[in-house]
Amino acid sequence: ARLIRVKEDHAEIVRNELDILWHDYFKPEHLENYPDLHEKVWSACKLGSSVKQGVDMKAAQDFKAAIEEIGNIFWETKK
Repeated sequence: ARLIRVKEDHAEIVRNELDILWHDYFKPEHLENYPDLHEKVWSACKLGSSVKQGVDMKAAQDFKAAIEEIGNIFWETKK
């Protein structure tokens, strides 16, 4: 039960951080350079919900990959 709680807590933390990035960091010029950014963030948030709802390794791996992709975009925009 503890592991499931930790998994759900971490998924919620990541979803909140994605929300902060989307609303406070990413600007229209980022969308010009990454036109699918909205879809990537939206999909990652949906994957986070999926990870919270169940115990599915594939969903967790997909969530991690989506987070890494958005993280790479974030660091590219920080140059």
